[in-house]
Amino acid sequence: MNFKQKPKVLHIIPMGEEIEPIMVGIRNYPVSAIAFLYDKSQKKLLNEVTKHLSILEIPIESYEIGKEPLLGVMEIINRLAEDTEAFHYDEILVNVGSATKHYACAAISAAFVNGLRAIHVMEGNAVPLPVLKFSYKELVSPPKMGILRALNSSLVSSLSELSERTNMNKNLLSYHIRGGKESQGLEGLNLIEINRGPQGRLIIDLTPMGRMMLIGRE
Repeated sequence: MNFKQKPKVLHIIPMGEEIEPIMVGIRNYPVSAIAFLYDKSQKKLLNEVTKHLSILEIPIESYEIGKEPLLGVMEIINRLAEDTEAFHYDEILVNVGSATKHYACAAISAAFVNGLRAIHVMEGNAVPLPVLKFSYKELVSPPKMGILRALNSSLVSSLSELSERTNMNKNLLSYHIRGGKESQGLEGLNLIEINRGPQGRLIIDLTPMGRMMLIGRE
């Protein structure tokens, strides 16, 4: 008789003031490891929760968010999502039930970009959040990511300037920016914006979503 092996699931949990939402997620979803995101003011609570969960006998890691909380949350989640294969997890679940409003927004945004399942906890029940079944990064090829990185320092005021930064010819740049029949461009993905400057030159810059794509991936 063949038994289907349970998926290995990493729970990413931005810390808040309550423990119960954390437990709701653990009771309702498989859990193989936990990654807590916390700030310095939550260190005592983190230690208490970690001690309480030691009975599960699973790996528990903690990541301090740092001085820029919103960017910090996104950077950590992006990095963990990138390293899923290295950690040998089949899936990542983001539980924002315990998080503050700002941390929850940042975590949900990171889940959206990376195509991760996310849940909230309301009245003791786990509520799945509507995130994409695929990740934005699956739509962004390495050449497109190179263009985003080239724009991260500052906008460009011409296609020629972007060509110099990326070492791509203008025709290839235009394809990656505008897209074609088989591939959506960066503009269509809402990762860059294009405006007309003086003398009709193209002004190309990252959108907020484009900047978020690069957090933790520079």
